[in-house]
Amino acid sequence: MTDFELNKAIARALYPEAKIHLDKGENCAVFIKNPNGSDLPWIQVKDYCNNWNDLMPLVVEYRLCLSNLYDPTDWAAIKTDEKGYQKIVEINKNPQRALAECLYKVLQAKAEKE
Repeated sequence: MTDFELNKAIARALYPEAKIHLDKGENCAVFIKNPNGSDLPWIQVKDYCNNWNDLMPLVVEYRLCLSNLYDPTDWAAIKTDEKGYQKIVEINKNPQRALAECLYKVLQAKAEKE
């Protein structure tokens, strides 16, 4: 999955009712219909794969953690359950990508429960 596809998948998981418009131009941006009904009909989805400022509020909200204990050359993004057992682990050479992939799986699991 490319960064563009993962950003789009996270946006769909976060805003399941929103209409999504894909701009496959130079920036490969993802836009969603503005849920606030303001003058701006479309708002650009965050770049979770490449911008820490976009990703970290969700990492904190969903209580994901990052570790390199498994392998010093890779990063593991981890979601634990209430008892501290690992539920979801995503490993990647890029720590931000590992967190974004883990976040997407957490959002998928949440949607399946609802």
